[in-house]
Parts: sequence; C-alpha cells; structure tokens
Amino acid sequence: INLAGESIGNHRWSKSVKQEILASRIRTTGAIVTAINNHTIRPNVLISASAVGYYGPRQDEEITESEEAGQDFLAQVCREWENETNKVQSNLTRVVTIRIGVVLGIEGALNRMLMPFKFYIGGPLGTGMQWLSWIHIQDLTSMVRFIVENEEVNGPVNASAPESVRMRDFCKVLGEVLNRPSWLPVPEVLLKIALGQMAEMLIHGQRVVPRKILGADFEFRFPKLRSALEDALGNRNGV
Repeated sequence: INLAGESIGNHRWSKSVKQEILASRIRTTGAIVTAINNHTIRPNVLISASAVGYYGPRQDEEITESEEAGQDFLAQVCREWENETNKVQSNLTRVVTIRIGVVLGIEGALNRMLMPFKFYIGGPLGTGMQWLSWIHIQDLTSMVRFIVENEEVNGPVNASAPESVRMRDFCKVLGEVLNRPSWLPVPEVLLKIALGQMAEMLIHGQRVVPRKILGADFEFRFPKLRSALEDALGNRNGV
C-alpha cells in the first residue's frame, strides 16, 4: 500500500515545491514498482494513492472512473503518479489506484478548515458552488481492506462518499455541527493573493461518484456528510 508523497497543502506552489510534489510521488512509487518487477516473489496486490484531482476542474457532471484526466497541475501529478504505478509488469500483481477525495478525520484538510469557524468567521471558499468530494477516514481504511480482500476490484477506484456536496453546503453543515455560523465567504481573488496557484484546488472541484466500489458491494459506514462530520469532529462544538 503506497500513500507516500509530499503534501500539496503545506507551502505555496513555487516551481521547486511543485517539482517536489511530483518527484516525491514518482520516486517512491518507482522504487516500489522496480522492487516488484525485479523479484520472483511478488505481492498479490499493489494499492497506490492518487486523488480526485486527477479529473481536473469540472462543472456539475458526475465523474466516474472512466473519465479522462484533466489538464491542470494536480491532474498532471495524478496522471504521472498512476502511470508510474501501472508499470508493474506482472499479471500476478493486481494494481489498484485509489483516487481519494477530501478525507474527514481529525488531521489534514478538515482540521485546517476549523480555525475560521472558531472565531465565528467561517464560510465557503470562492463562489461556494464548486463540488467537494469527501470521504470519512474510517470508510477510506475500510475501503483499502475491502480492495485487498476482493480480487475483482482493480484499476482506478474513486475513494469518495456516494454524495458529493457543494462547498457552500459543506460549510453550512460544518458550521451546524460546530454550532458556529457559516456566513463569510472568502472571495477567489483573496485566495489567489494568499495562496497563489494552490488556490485553484480550493475554488474548483469535481462531482465524483464511487461507481466501481459500489458495484463491488462495498458499504459505506458514513455515506452522509452530517454524520461523517459529527463522528470525525467528536464533541467539538466549541471548536
């Protein structure tokens, strides 16, 4: 199971940071693939991370695993990352790339979104109309286990909950769970000034559907956003 790679959200996307975001993924994945190809004893399955950013900025259409990659920076990273994974040369090793949405857990992207709500200035980013594909951390770990145990699952898999939501609705529910208002949108222009090119991943999104994993009869424990946020945040209505 390969999840390694430089975080995409820790620094502004300078040229060197972008190079490391891509290189760190190719470097680690390439080493794993080389090890598999050079040994006679090979794993039954290689599961490697990717992201819903593979699809690039989209409008309202539902995105399944058969859709082609986008053209922006994150789509390029995901495409090259998956291409490196698919260099496994053995029919004995099943290859699965999981295109992960925003993970709802105590760490990561969700934790970063809490600060404005703590000070009663929470609200959607950009227009609020962009789609946000999410998944509870427990469903993600259960999905990985399910993939290991079910040999019919292969190729790209959308690792997101069955129902994507718009950013404005995500922030509204988040505010309700935290007992805080969601009223102050952050304009696109301010996001671009503060974050540079990295703002693009916040003001655009994808309406991803996990068709393949649902077709394999995987059951989500948290298919609805409210229950997922309540569980992920626990008793944090004081933020």
